[in-house]
Amino acid sequence: MLSTSQMLKDKTDVESVKEYITTEGQNPFNLDQVSEALVNITTGKIASQEVQKSLENIPEKGKSAFETFVNERLGDGHIKRFWDPLGRIIVLTFSDMKKGLSNKKTDLGC
Repeated sequence: MLSTSQMLKDKTDVESVKEYITTEGQNPFNLDQVSEALVNITTGKIASQEVQKSLENIPEKGKSAFETFVNERLGDGHIKRFWDPLGRIIVLTFSDMKKGLSNKKTDLGC
């Protein structure tokens, strides 16, 4: 059972998160300001078209991976063993929108 002091701390923490989201980020509680595009609620950044398309296609990618798994491991004449590692499913996210810094000498003007 949680102590009273722990419950008060948890309540304060929840209020702090809610305050930050409603004032600093994209407010998901205000339905009048809902964007048509995908928005990072922490930063307020709008997803690029490439990232939005990738995120919207997650269900299809998952279904395809499932079908591949079943066909390769459970189907007649299966190709792989059941416990073989799965391939990666590439999904672009908001973090992929950050431009990476190069450490090549030619890019640094050296």
